[in-house]
Amino acid sequence: MQSFTEAILRLFDDLGDRLAAAGLPSGAVRAYLFGGCAVHMYERNRVSEDLDAEFDYNLIHRDDVLLVLSELPAVAYRSVAGREVGLNIDRRFNTTLCPLHMDYQDRATQLERGQSDASPLTVWLPNPMDVAISKLGRLSVVDVEDILVLLQEPSASWDEFERLATEASQYYVGRNLAGTIAYVKLQWQRRKDNDASSEDVK
Repeated sequence: MQSFTEAILRLFDDLGDRLAAAGLPSGAVRAYLFGGCAVHMYERNRVSEDLDAEFDYNLIHRDDVLLVLSELPAVAYRSVAGREVGLNIDRRFNTTLCPLHMDYQDRATQLERGQSDASPLTVWLPNPMDVAISKLGRLSVVDVEDILVLLQEPSASWDEFERLATEASQYYVGRNLAGTIAYVKLQWQRRKDNDASSEDVK
């Protein structure tokens, strides 16, 4: 049974194959990975039964893409507990419902899947700070932990995250994020203080 990482890539491979079979041209669809699957690609510490992705494509391909997504079967992987779990693309996911910086695509990195250059699908992993910003809207206990983990990535920094999050909040349709950002900052400072204390003990 394949790992969770392999299941994520396999699901995108299956999607690319089906888009090709539907006659879509090379590079017609871009998928941007979010949610727990995106966190997993950075830290390998998260699993999920849903794959959140934002799809970018020309509207002339809309019906083909939606049809393929509706018929795409789940991919099985083995959970940490040893049971078989199915991974599905969540077709309800929509980045308009979560805070997101308008330039997130410019900072995304393409995932190499070994696909042919003729594949209609390319898959992109947003910068860890952009994934973290997308989690500010709901901000569950798990979301807070994900944000703190993502901000430990070498390409992330608190100052840049705060700047991008503040800019994203200006056009977010949900609640004002100033208090949320301040709360996350407090948790970030506490995490850093705890890490520093642990180093002192060593």
